Amino acid sequence: MKKYILVDAISSFRIRYAVSVPADFDDAKAKEWAGDSVTCEDVEEFSQEHIGEQISSMRILSEEELLAQFDEDNDYLRPWSNELKLQNVYDLDKDGNNVKKEM
Repeated sequence: MKKYILVDAISSFRIRYAVSVPADFDDAKAKEWAGDSVTCEDVEEFSQEHIGEQISSMRILSEEELLAQFDEDNDYLRPWSNELKLQNVYDLDKDGNNVKKEM
């Protein structure tokens, strides 16, 4: 019987926005307005960079617990068979190598 490790991670991005303002705007006011525009999602991103993922928690689950978590997280996929749901699990062998799944 297998055990399953559920790893929660937070993915971080540096997102940059470019906002132009009239040249005679006070710098503090210009920054405030640009920041407000970003906060209100009124501007499109200029660029982004993926910084990485930080693991926030890990826990061991039984197959039944894992399938229940799958259904909770992916409500729209509840009709899938358990076999199909488990195809989304990354399998490791006893040496820590990825085991290729047949789809």
